This record gives sequence, structure tokens and C-alpha cells, in this order.
Amino acid sequence: MAFLVPPKLRRKGRFLSIAKLARWGEKMLEVMAVKGRAKKGSTRARLRVALPGLLRLRAFITTFATTAVTISQLMEILKNKGLDPHTGAQCRQLAAHLPADSRVKQRVCRWLDHHSAIQRQLSDLPLIVSSDILESLFGHFKYILERSPQADMNRTMLLLPALCGNPDQATLANALAHASHGDLVAWDNEQIPYPQRKKRAAFFANDQSQKAGDSSLE
Repeated sequence: MAFLVPPKLRRKGRFLSIAKLARWGEKMLEVMAVKGRAKKGSTRARLRVALPGLLRLRAFITTFATTAVTISQLMEILKNKGLDPHTGAQCRQLAAHLPADSRVKQRVCRWLDHHSAIQRQLSDLPLIVSSDILESLFGHFKYILERSPQADMNRTMLLLPALCGNPDQATLANALAHASHGDLVAWDNEQIPYPQRKKRAAFFANDQSQKAGDSSLE
């Protein structure tokens, strides 16, 4: 019967798999709620012996499953698309499926109202409500950085904007046409701090030149 045990819950909140547990409960209700006597020795008969009180919890399991699955769908929308008037309306439609006296529904609606107002004040762009997109961005950045572990970290950070969005060929061509090497060097010297590794290398290089009698560095 081990293949029918519920999903394992993790200690950390983001890995609890609540929605999976809810779906498991629904499936168990469907299997065990069949009328009539189960065939002796069958899986259904063994389940009824192993979980004798499950059917008495039908009301709780149904409400719990509806809440968990609805919130998972809502979170998927917000994580992938952010919060704007369109996604906010989608989330409110999903929240309408929850019972009227649900505390989860009340808190979700309050959260949507509060953060929708913030999004309207800031810009027309969607409001990022999850760190997942940032973690994904830095995951791509670290993958690229592995190809050149000795690269200048300060300059390599300039890769991050290039990994955001989907610029078309016209945008890229315009950037290449109007960004001269001299302008990039000037901006680099002004905006990017000199890394400690290069400071150390320059210091020891100057020190060795002075020992060799090079007076041009004095």
C-alpha cells in the first residue's frame, strides 16, 4: 500500500506541496466513496481498513482541496505574469470560487486591493510579487559566469540587463550602432569600481617596476 501514501510534506513553507496533498485527499475520497461492499482483499477494501475515518472528513477535505488548488493557480499567475489589472482580475475570479466566509479568500482579496493600488502608482508595468523570477535570472547569470570564472565581476554584472526581456533585432542593431567603444570605456571608468583583484595586480606590478629601477611610475 506504500504507493498510495500521501505526498511527503517538507519543513520549508515553499516546499510543503499543499496542493498535491489536497489532490491526494480528493482521489482517496473518490476511491473510497464507491457504494457497496468492496471485494475481499482488494485495494479498496484494504484502504477502508487503513483509513476508516476518512469519509467522515469529506466536508473538510473538499473545502481544503478547493482552497489549496485555487491558491496554487493564483500563485502561478502572479509568479509568471506579475500583478497588473488583467492578472488581478483573473485572481479575483479564482478567489470567487472560495466560500464566502473563507479567511483565505478575505486575505487574498485584501492583498490584491492593496498591491493593485501600489502597482497603479508605480508604473504601467506588472508588479513583481515573487523572487522566483530574480532567482531564475541569477541562475542564468551564474551559468554564463562559469565559462569564465576569472572574469571581472563588476563588468560581468552588465550581462544582467541583456538577460532580461526579449529584445528584437532592431533594438540590438540600434544599441550596437550608437554605443561606441570609447563611450563604453568612459562609462566603465566612471561607473564601475576598480575590482580588488586588479588593484592587487596593479600594486604588485608597480612595486616590481620600482624595484627594477623604472622611474616612470614615480
